[in-house]
Amino acid sequence: MGLAVGNNYGHNSLIVSDGGELVAPYRFYLGFSGNANTNNAVFETGARFTLGGLYVGEKGSCGNTIEFKSGASGTIALGVRIGGWTGAGCGNTMLISNATVSVTGVFGVGAPSDTIDVSGMFGNNLTLKGTAPSLTISSSLIFKNRSFLLIEIPHGGHADGTVPISANAVTVDATSSLKVNIESLRGMSGNHTLISTANGITVPAAVLSAANAQLSAQSDGMAKLMLADGGKSLVLKVAKGMVVSFR
Repeated sequence: MGLAVGNNYGHNSLIVSDGGELVAPYRFYLGFSGNANTNNAVFETGARFTLGGLYVGEKGSCGNTIEFKSGASGTIALGVRIGGWTGAGCGNTMLISNATVSVTGVFGVGAPSDTIDVSGMFGNNLTLKGTAPSLTISSSLIFKNRSFLLIEIPHGGHADGTVPISANAVTVDATSSLKVNIESLRGMSGNHTLISTANGITVPAAVLSAANAQLSAQSDGMAKLMLADGGKSLVLKVAKGMVVSFR
């Protein structure tokens, strides 16, 4: 099976910190059964990790969170699934904050298959925050079945040279959402790449429109998302020459 935090029960925690290292070359599960809810794994303060596949919220488990933060770095070799591979979990989160994560294979957020009943599934998400989050994916990043991507931009924006997400392609289905929260528009003039892709971003017009409605409300109409660069970038354009780009 591999390594599991929360095999049959909930409220379990794993913390790797202060330069510690975890090697789990097969599979790492956070929340493995329907009763394994609200489990937490944290990699922080220089922790290192080498994981096989990462599965958060298996078999209907909900509210599990894996956090990579404060200088943690490492690789995930067999892809990622947030929201389960064999069942429809809900409210499961992967958070990257000032950490570096490299993924080989497909990164999926949401139910694994359209044949699974997702009537009770919602809120599985990938969240990036801090001044220097970094996620690199060799294949596709896919959001489906009421999942979401949240990028939180701190006051003053990201550190120079930071590209939060790099992937081969990004796809968002019609039931999922994009959310960009900006702490402050001050100092945000110019172009800031949030996602870079080799083969483009696919996002329905209605999803983009909903993201823009949220942005307009928080920025008094000064911020707007738009597709650019032949669909390979999504640009957050801020009034008065202040621009943030998402590509």
